Amino acid sequence: MKVRLFVLGKLKEPALKVLCEDYIQRIQRFHDFVVEEIPDESIHAKIPVEKILEKEAERILNKLKPGAMLVLLDVRGQQLTSEALAKQLESWLQAAVQEIVFVIGSAHGFSQSLKERAQFRLSLSKLTFPHQLVRVIALEQIYRAWTVIKNIKYHY
Repeated sequence: MKVRLFVLGKLKEPALKVLCEDYIQRIQRFHDFVVEEIPDESIHAKIPVEKILEKEAERILNKLKPGAMLVLLDVRGQQLTSEALAKQLESWLQAAVQEIVFVIGSAHGFSQSLKERAQFRLSLSKLTFPHQLVRVIALEQIYRAWTVIKNIKYHY
């Protein structure tokens, strides 16, 4: 089983790229893990946001394998402790799921159709973070979940 992180848009900040690469390498020591950047849509005043979100959703859905577990990182999702996220990840790994796909949406979030397709919506915080920083936070929390699962001192 593979675990993937889809991210709409490119990471531009060099310092954040370094942090992301570090966490990706750490996660890959535990499990098959890949981050995929998906082009986001340009925002135009004449195009409704929902149409833009639907185009982005289409790009995401086209990359999903049929049996994929879709987890949206969504401000309106369920908040978990790091330990609870680890337990959730472990339960998904034990289920008959081909892959787990976490998704960080664009600045406008997700289309309704993508929200309906998702099996889980996870909120990283009630706080608002810059979009590019969310990638670092998500990677750190995925890594932290693995350390909890493997009982490694990083978390404690």
